[in-house]
Amino acid sequence: MYPFMSPRPPSLRRQLAWALAGCLTLLCLAANLAFYYYVRKLSIEEFDAALQADLTTVVAMTSVHDGGTRIDLHIHNHDHPEYREDYEDAKFYHISHADGR
Repeated sequence: MYPFMSPRPPSLRRQLAWALAGCLTLLCLAANLAFYYYVRKLSIEEFDAALQADLTTVVAMTSVHDGGTRIDLHIHNHDHPEYREDYEDAKFYHISHADGR
């Protein structure tokens, strides 16, 4: 066999380069996963806060009469356009009793 065809073990520099590349890849994957779950948690918290603000607004505009058999919702079109039917991003809510009525 010719000397230039003999298999040589990989050099130390090449082994360290591959190890470093593998470690950096794992580190980037871990950082991306951590960032994804952090942003996801923040977006869910923001969504929940927006729903809570809407609930507070709707409750403030609602009055219950006749022992809960009649509910009046007082919406002023100029104050809350997001609850009007002709608004582009209108919000709709379903109000019911605990038993589903």
